[in-house]
Amino acid sequence: MGLLTPEDIARLTEAIPPDTSAVIVLLEHAWIVKLTEGLNRAGAVLLAGGVWYHSLLWSSLKQN
Repeated sequence: MGLLTPEDIARLTEAIPPDTSAVIVLLEHAWIVKLTEGLNRAGAVLLAGGVWYHSLLWSSLKQN
């Protein structure tokens, strides 16, 4: 089973209103595999992961 299931695709297509267009992007960060392997070899634990969106990062920097 992959990360994106047929059910996921069905839900995404149902969310797009008729007579409209949408772009769905699935992005894989291949470098994370090497990072995870290195952390595992070092006995480390990754506590959190995620994506920072430009708008959130920019507004956070402007507040500080």
